[in-house]
Amino acid sequence: MGKNFFSDLELSYANFKGRQKKTGLNSDTIDKIISKYPEISTDWLVLGKGEMLKSENSNTTETLEESEKKQYEAKINLLEKNLKDKDKIIILQEEQINMLKYLLEQTDVKAVKNVG
Repeated sequence: MGKNFFSDLELSYANFKGRQKKTGLNSDTIDKIISKYPEISTDWLVLGKGEMLKSENSNTTETLEESEKKQYEAKINLLEKNLKDKDKIIILQEEQINMLKYLLEQTDVKAVKNVG
């Protein structure tokens, strides 16, 4: 890893600053990081647990199947979080639509009263 981190992952620094840094990484970005830098611990990257870099002991004892399982679990967790975030956005948008409908009805009522 080094100064080519962003270009290696085909990302820009903007993906990690401002409002973006408050959101989780999407599954594509996590997949790119894990694929490009296998020495990074999936637990650390997704869950914030443990050490950033895998120890040499863990690399020899962890089978490829276990590693793939962890990667899939991490992706599933991320997708579930993204789904919950999308559900929250939908609820907020539904509330906004209902408020706009109410305001439109009130405007129509006032217009009818003014005509009559």
